[in-house]
Amino acid sequence: MKKFNQEEINVEILGKQYQVRELSLAEKIKIIGGLGEFVKNLARNAFFKKNENGNIALSFVDEVNFADLNIDKILLGTIEILPEILKLSIPDFKDWDNLPESQSREILLKVLEVNDFKGFIANFFSLGKAIIR
Repeated sequence: MKKFNQEEINVEILGKQYQVRELSLAEKIKIIGGLGEFVKNLARNAFFKKNENGNIALSFVDEVNFADLNIDKILLGTIEILPEILKLSIPDFKDWDNLPESQSREILLKVLEVNDFKGFIANFFSLGKAIIR
């Protein structure tokens, strides 16, 4: 598996060091696919427009009813993909099904930091704003 991040980042699992790899663009898109439903539902009520300062801002046609956005479904979908994120990011560790949840918390935080899903999503929205300029 290809390593994208410049520096080698390791985590300790059951007393052994494992390298964390940054996921590819295709892997990240697959993983955050559950957000597609959220964005699609949000887009029904939202659009980008320029404000008085010339900046692009997200505006809503009317108030968004968050109950209609299926947030519970999105959150459950996200929870279900956490093991997949771990398996893809640390492919050398094979016993994820037997690792206690309490021991996976710090590992998951490090994996999420390396893969910067928040930045990835922000870039996605920045691309959307650039397209409408």
